[in-house]
Parts: sequence; C-alpha cells; structure tokens
Amino acid sequence: MKAGAIDLRAMLEFSSHEGKIRLGPDRMLIFRQAAFGVLRALLFERLGVEMTHSVLAQFGHRCGQGDYHALTTMFEWDTDDDCLAAGPILHSWEGVVLAKPEHIRYDRAEGIFHMYGTWESSYEAETHREHIGESSVPTCFTLAGYASGYASAFMGRPMLCVEAQCVAAGATSCRWEIKPAEEWDARADPYRRALASTDGTIHKELERSLDRLSTPLLRVWDGVLAMPIIGTLDARRTATITATLLEEVIRSSARSVILDVTGVETVDAATADGLLRIVSAVELLGAQCHLSGMRGEVARTLSASQINLGGLRTFATVRQALRHCLPLTAAR
Repeated sequence: MKAGAIDLRAMLEFSSHEGKIRLGPDRMLIFRQAAFGVLRALLFERLGVEMTHSVLAQFGHRCGQGDYHALTTMFEWDTDDDCLAAGPILHSWEGVVLAKPEHIRYDRAEGIFHMYGTWESSYEAETHREHIGESSVPTCFTLAGYASGYASAFMGRPMLCVEAQCVAAGATSCRWEIKPAEEWDARADPYRRALASTDGTIHKELERSLDRLSTPLLRVWDGVLAMPIIGTLDARRTATITATLLEEVIRSSARSVILDVTGVETVDAATADGLLRIVSAVELLGAQCHLSGMRGEVARTLSASQINLGGLRTFATVRQALRHCLPLTAAR
C-alpha cells in the first residue's frame, strides 16, 4: 500500500452503540482542542515546564509507537518510504498537525537516520499561545514525542526528535529534526530528560506539587507571613514546609510567621514534633513563630502528649495571631 492512499475516514470504525471509535484494534478518542488547552495550562501551572514536558512527551511517544504498530498491522506497505511516511500523514488526518518533511535519509540495517522539516497548524502551538501566551522555548512536546516514538518503532532503536523553533515562541513556523538519540548534542538534553523520566520521578514531582498546593504561603502584612497547614504532617511535608518558609523568611526579611493548624487532620506526637522542628528552624533566622487554629481537641492532644512547646505562643484564630504580630512588627 502507498502512504498516500491513507484515508482515515475509511479506516475508522464507528460503534455508536458501544460508545467507541476504533482504528484497527485500538480505541480512538475525539476531544475538543480548547479543552486540551485548558488541561495543558493546568499542567504548566501545577507541574512547571520541565515536568509538563515529560508528561506530554511520553504521551506523544506512546501515541507514535501505537500508530506505527497499528498501521503496520493493518497494511502491508509497498516500500519502507511508505511505512515511514504513514506516520506524518496519519497525524495530518487526525487533525493534529500538518507535517512536511524536507529531508529524509535512513538505513535501517546500519542504524542511520536523519530527518527534518516543518510542522504547520500545530494544535499544540496554537493552544499554548491561546491559553498560556508566548513562550521562550519550543512547546510542541507531544508532537516531538510522537515523532520520536514513531521513528524509534520504525528503526527498532531510540530516535530523538528535537524542535528547533516553534510558533508558540514567536517563530514563523515550527521546525523539527530527528536523529539517533546518541548523535544529539546538549540541545537535546531537555528532550532526553523528558522521555527518561520514570513513573517514580513523575510521582515524586506530583507529591511535591500537592505539598505546595496544600501549604500555601501568604504575606499577610509587612514582615508577617502565614502558612495554613492542611492534611497530615509527615517527615516529607515537614521538610518541604521548612524549606519553603526559610527561603521566604530570608527573601522578605519576615519577623513573624503564623502557622495555622486549623486544617490539620490529626495532631499526635509526630505532628507536634514536626511543628516544633519547623518553629525551631524559623526562629534560628530571627523570626518569631506562632500557632493559630488551636481547637479544643488539638490542645487536649498536645497537653496529653506532654510535649514541651517552650515559649511558643498559640492562638485560636489567625486574626488573633495577626493582631498579636502587628505591634511586634511595627516595633521593629
């Protein structure tokens, strides 16, 4: 079969009674570009650029490999050129991007591969500009992942696609290049890291992101910081909170810190020990720490545990703690 004979309209099987669309044995999905743009913006906001790159690149890589295996299962290609071209053509039919190769050179037996060209109408560049704004770096992470995955499956060894310029970064077109992974220089390092990230590293980054979301740091007054602590307080979260507070105390020259424990689920000896560790670290920098949100059950737990809170001041509400801090801040 010739790659140019691909017609997605004839290849898809629509089973409305099952709520499914299939391409060969694989289930396909149709989503609105705008909805994906919102999801993408949330990933950037919650995970940052590097981890978002990893998540989207690996998603694209799986798509590229999946399309290669589906197409080679469904069709017998006339030539290797047709097999290679089928990926970009299918991507165009899927409405993802119009891929235009400008140079192709490969030898599957020798492991030689070099391909470059442009992407037009990249959905990823469009959604990035619409939902996030202009970028300082190329952002077609799923497209590069897809190209890497498809080329790797075609060659039977790791290939790496790098986006050299991107419409989302102000270029007139998106330009890409694919070579064996080991032949790339430092320009490919972000793409290597993105595809090398494991489930473990992504899970750890998600945990750190959730920690940041559940322990927001607020500047409530000049020289006064407040941090609501929500959920449980284990050793990992204690270390995260301590590092965040110390950095901000130094940056803002804060003199008072309010730790609000209203949202802490349980207060036991381990939790109290974690709080005291945070307090001690902050006070080493010359700032005073205060606890707010001291509910009756919290006070009873601390009292029963016979934990020495030293000179740590406690308050029922953030308002009371802030009222106490303001004269201290003004006096300094």
